[in-house]
Amino acid sequence: MLSGLLGKIFRECPPPSPVTTVAFFVCLCAQAQTEGGDPYGDVLDDDDLSSRGNQDTYWSEADRRLLGPCLGLVKAAKACLKKVLGAVRAHGQVSTAEQVAQLDDLADIAGDISPSVDELALSTYPPVNQLTLRLNAAKLASVLKKMLEIIR
Repeated sequence: MLSGLLGKIFRECPPPSPVTTVAFFVCLCAQAQTEGGDPYGDVLDDDDLSSRGNQDTYWSEADRRLLGPCLGLVKAAKACLKKVLGAVRAHGQVSTAEQVAQLDDLADIAGDISPSVDELALSTYPPVNQLTLRLNAAKLASVLKKMLEIIR
């Protein structure tokens, strides 16, 4: 069922926005963990299978092992943003200049999360450059740590 959904996304959807990039990343990771092997197997027609000499569309076993932690990091970013939004809505005050400055800092760092998630998600597409993937994961982790420091 999941592979049919991915094929439909490829055929019918416009180029991905940042929101659909995260959703697509989650689908690709789930497919890789359950089906293994070829994340694009349902995209090509059966007659194109003979021309698939390019192994760049496959995740190696080492690449697949990295997808779980990356997915966890993306989910942590989502949870962090959700918790911060809830806290700001419930307890955010703008009665002093210091409070306004803190909310401005929080907004600035929150704006860095989406591009960091996008870069991480894009670096998981095969062929995976593990160094780039690790750097993008570290960048997202750094942005999330910075957000948590501002909240304290």
